[in-house]
Amino acid sequence: MFKHLKDSNISYCKHWYNSTKIGLALLIHAWLPNILTNYASDKLCKKSKEDWLIDQYNRNRSFKDQIKNVEEIK
Repeated sequence: MFKHLKDSNISYCKHWYNSTKIGLALLIHAWLPNILTNYASDKLCKKSKEDWLIDQYNRNRSFKDQIKNVEEIK
C-alpha cells in the first residue's frame, strides 16, 4: 500500500494534501469549466518533468551520489 509513497519519496500527509488539493480543483473545474482550467495538469506535469530531470541526473551516478529532488542539482 505504501510502495507508491516510498517510490515517490513523499509522506502520507503530503501525498494526501496534494491529491486532495488537485481533486478539489478538478471538482470545481467540473462544475465551472472556466475556472482552474490548467491547475491540475500543471501540477501533475510539473512533477513528472522534475522526476524526469532527477532520473536523467542520476542515470550514471553511484547510489551515494544520486539526488532526490531538483534543488540538489544547483
